[in-house]
Amino acid sequence: MKRKSSLLDSLKKYFHQREPSALEILHLGNQKYREGHYNLALHTYRLALERVKQEKKNNKNIHLRCEILNRIIAALYSLRKYEKAKDECSQLINFILLHKENNEYWKNLLGKIYIRAGGCYYWLGNYE
Repeated sequence: MKRKSSLLDSLKKYFHQREPSALEILHLGNQKYREGHYNLALHTYRLALERVKQEKKNNKNIHLRCEILNRIIAALYSLRKYEKAKDECSQLINFILLHKENNEYWKNLLGKIYIRAGGCYYWLGNYE
């Protein structure tokens, strides 16, 4: 828990002493991910997920939550934590199926998750 609080303190400094939104934290995590700092990106994404759970629930919030979960899976996959990534994929697929609307956004997101899940099964040697 200390690591998360120190990360939150760093984020507050980055955002000039104000509480950053979940979207701002997500963008910072994406920046760390692109730089190859997958572990730091993963912690940042988890912090964004905690923040989005605190914010008012609406359709935009559900989309953001799904995108954060998708990025968590990407970071786990890049860290070669395939078992954990596979479990996260299953949880996100179930979440999407409960909340999805019939549009291209959800179809594309679901496709990404199935592809990542397939990669996890491949690297784990589970071909069934």
